[in-house]
Amino acid sequence: MAIDGLKSNVLFFGAAAEKLGVHFDVARVGKYKSSPDQFTRSDMSPEQSEAINAYLDTDLRVLEAGITTSRKLTPQQWSAAIAEGLKSPARAKQLGLIDDLLTPDQLEERLPELIPGGQLVASYRPFDVETGRWGFRTRLAIIPVVGTISGGKDSQDPLGLGVMQNAGADTFIRSLDNAANDPQVAAIVLRVDSPGGDGLASDLMYRAVLQARKRKPVVASMGDVAASGGYYVSMGADEIWAGEGTITGSIGVFYLKPAVKELAEKLGVNQVSIGRGELAGISGLYEPWSDKQREAAQKWVDSFYDTFISEAATSRHTTKEAIHQVAQGRVWSGADAKAHGLVDRLGGLADAIASAKARANLSESADLDVVVYGGSGGLLGSVLNSSAYGRALKTAEVEQPAAPTALQKLSRALGVAAWQLEPGVKAHLGYVLEVQ
Repeated sequence: MAIDGLKSNVLFFGAAAEKLGVHFDVARVGKYKSSPDQFTRSDMSPEQSEAINAYLDTDLRVLEAGITTSRKLTPQQWSAAIAEGLKSPARAKQLGLIDDLLTPDQLEERLPELIPGGQLVASYRPFDVETGRWGFRTRLAIIPVVGTISGGKDSQDPLGLGVMQNAGADTFIRSLDNAANDPQVAAIVLRVDSPGGDGLASDLMYRAVLQARKRKPVVASMGDVAASGGYYVSMGADEIWAGEGTITGSIGVFYLKPAVKELAEKLGVNQVSIGRGELAGISGLYEPWSDKQREAAQKWVDSFYDTFISEAATSRHTTKEAIHQVAQGRVWSGADAKAHGLVDRLGGLADAIASAKARANLSESADLDVVVYGGSGGLLGSVLNSSAYGRALKTAEVEQPAAPTALQKLSRALGVAAWQLEPGVKAHLGYVLEVQ
């Protein structure tokens, strides 16, 4: 059992880029918007270190409170359990982290003792029964936003390595519109697990949420991460729910562009350009920005950031100045985001569903179907953390990628970094905070 604390790793390619002769131009807003630092620095900035340390402090505090309460441990016992790092299941039992060691057969034998009257039925599915009623039941629509936000349709890594999952704006907007126009749908829940992505796509999705709110209650449920563009989409909802350890905020934007002229010349490659217009080629990958191109790019991201915090101020019923103070690309935990007014309540998907039902004037015991609109089948495991909801929707089993887990993680980290180099304004977290 690897219960050994929390750790965040960020890869920096600045020194490697310098050795290769690759120059990076950056336009950004927010001293905490550190995504481009991976390509321009060889170490972590004080601002990024401050934000990550604050997140880990809060997350560790939340974990300690939850575990010591549920396992009836003292803080000292919990600290001792962490200090031992990797431990055997037998040792984990001695430390009070688990109750017992059982094989599957032993579990079945102990079941009557653990759950009087309970039995294991392998074929059981929640709600998988004939109701014997006429017509259709009321629906609650869940619309996923899982992966990096982009234009177009939802997509996944074609090689199955787990490198990229894209939440397409077209898929989301179409699904949201279908749910809003469906007379059977009483309310909508957005399940957001995204570090953000393309700025324009995030803005279009946010405005679609505002339109849907005019017809149905919309509640946002944040998963592991709903940062930058993921937060942008969420803030359009009537209410935002987050987990205490959800990675959120990161309200800020950037434009990152490599220039490979020095590397190309080392390899004997030369580019000859003929153009019209002093600022032509601002997104070109050969020449670094001129002073006027850099000024134009900065105006572009400044304008987008102003739109971002203006819309956030409207949605959160506060001022631009107040949002700016907690924005600037700063990452927050869900608990801290609630304290700063960026989210409304703390809880999971089931809590968000209950809130959506209440907003639709449905009782807690109301008979309704929970239905996913849009989203790739392979994403539903991420969307529905509750196995009961997942089985109720009869989601298909997804084959696991053949690549080793370590390779998947490395490919995903490199894939996220490479994605930032696409032209355009990005509302993206840019690095991965993984609880280990």
